[in-house]
Amino acid sequence: MPLEYPLSNQSKGAIEKAQFAELNARRFKGGFSVLTAVPTYTGIEGEVVWVLTGGVYSLYGYINGGWRKVSGTDFLFNIVEDTTPQLGGDLDMNEKNLDLDAIPSSDNTGIGTISDDIAAGESIGFPDLVYLKSDGEWWKVDADAAATCQGLIGIALETKTDGQACKVLLNGFVRDDDWTWTVAGPIYASTTAGALTQTAPSGTDDIIKIIGVATHADRMYLHPEMTTVVHA
Repeated sequence: MPLEYPLSNQSKGAIEKAQFAELNARRFKGGFSVLTAVPTYTGIEGEVVWVLTGGVYSLYGYINGGWRKVSGTDFLFNIVEDTTPQLGGDLDMNEKNLDLDAIPSSDNTGIGTISDDIAAGESIGFPDLVYLKSDGEWWKVDADAAATCQGLIGIALETKTDGQACKVLLNGFVRDDDWTWTVAGPIYASTTAGALTQTAPSGTDDIIKIIGVATHADRMYLHPEMTTVVHA
């Protein structure tokens, strides 16, 4: 039979001191106590507890003199607790929308569609504008060089060196508190490698590449145009 709550002094002898305190502090999840590790104390036959590890709740029972996991009982009570979620198949949106937060809560962050398994070809960091070069790696975009302003373009979300996989935002909202954009104005690739600007490049053979639009003085919506214009 399960332990009764609040635990009495008589129950203390049946469980370890640390877990006694935890049981009383954490109490119930669906009627059972919640622990952060599989119990090591001698339980009562039929006693059941939840064990929370890595954001997943698993059900354990004291059966035949030992704690055993009840098969098929891994649960997420809150989806935000799973920091590495995976789908078992295609996600059907059921005619609903994907709601992106246009106001990232932290400086130097991005929200949207990302890639995190392509390596950097050189040293890059937030918020460098990068493109996928023919060698299959991320390199900085430079509006002085047409070849760097074509194909897949994004903003690096972390600092990496040559050969290290880098998280890159391909489409979405970005925040950098050092920016001072004019709201609603277009943002271009700069003639300074990896940089962004709201002044369209004007030199001979410079590339005019719109990367996105400013949504706030320190935020932008990244949506690189596929077309490339060469300044005369």
